[in-house]
Amino acid sequence: MRKIVIYHPFLSIVGGAELVIRSLAEYLSANNLVHVISHDEYRLDIPNVTYTNIKIPHKKFNLINNTMISREIKKVLGKSFYDILITSNAPPVIDYLISEKRQANTQHFCWRHDLRRVGNVIGKSKEGMKTRIRNEIYKKLDVLAYRNHYDKIIVYSEFMRNMLREKLQVSSNKIIKIPWGINTKSINQKPLTESKKVLYVGRIDESKNVYRLMEAMKIVRQKDKDSKLIIVGPVGEVERKRFFNMLKKTEDAVEYFGVITFDKREELQKLYEESQVVAYPTIDEPWGLVPLEAMANARPVIVGTGGSRESVENGVTGFYVNPFDVKDIAEKISNLLTSFDLCKTMGINGRKKVEREFDISKTYSAIDKLIEQS
Repeated sequence: MRKIVIYHPFLSIVGGAELVIRSLAEYLSANNLVHVISHDEYRLDIPNVTYTNIKIPHKKFNLINNTMISREIKKVLGKSFYDILITSNAPPVIDYLISEKRQANTQHFCWRHDLRRVGNVIGKSKEGMKTRIRNEIYKKLDVLAYRNHYDKIIVYSEFMRNMLREKLQVSSNKIIKIPWGINTKSINQKPLTESKKVLYVGRIDESKNVYRLMEAMKIVRQKDKDSKLIIVGPVGEVERKRFFNMLKKTEDAVEYFGVITFDKREELQKLYEESQVVAYPTIDEPWGLVPLEAMANARPVIVGTGGSRESVENGVTGFYVNPFDVKDIAEKISNLLTSFDLCKTMGINGRKKVEREFDISKTYSAIDKLIEQS
């Protein structure tokens, strides 16, 4: 039985990365001792998992606080021998400082969920000079940590593997691809209905392309008065004003359902069942659990660019769109809403594909193999 330490800043956040790390900790705890370090009070109530909560001074990740937090994390790591350290979504300074090995015969893995600091993946940058300089420094810390501290960097897709290799010059033999799947047995898809509902699940921000999706839905609504876009996901303070102003302009073509927390997943499942189409036209998405959940529910799914194109088969389980082209997004949505038979066929194909290629059992087998080889 190995001792595995997992660091992830905030497990209580509603997001794909948090869902993955929580599931990972639970799975690993079946045959290992797992210790989770975070900055919130979230707890998994399962055996073999212990916790350390390190509070952030003034709730800010600045240089001084990051250094102090890193010191506290290293104290925890130094108290007892551990076999494997897994870091996830660590702020770059913390990531660099805590990933340096202090013990022999240990393995350090970085679970990379997204492409922050890798490059500008959402088109023309609006960053100021200070932000660009800071991001360049953070990128250099990433490169040094990946080169000198980590044994493996875990990614979900070939898209992510290629980005790390090209943008950060990460050695190919250090990158391992483990696509995160879903428990298909837990989803009993309900029959598709002509509800005319289009479902989006995810954060509301530029990279998720929600604003173009809302514009596209206004075009769809001109042709189909019964169609409606349902949006589920968190809105950050920076996006709040823009999102709700735009929501008002869409009138009743778009409905916002707010945030559905992990303990109320049955509410989200109901929305999948009520939808006719799932839209996820994100920009350079690292992976995306939403397309998998859509296909597991036998719903056709529309995706943008990035790793989500590795799970969705264009014209078979859904459609690819140009995420920057509102008319293209609208056209693909309209095609599906006006062709119920096509929706059913793609939904059936999607369910088969997820069961065949992306069931969570395949993910766990890959994790077992990685742990055994460590």
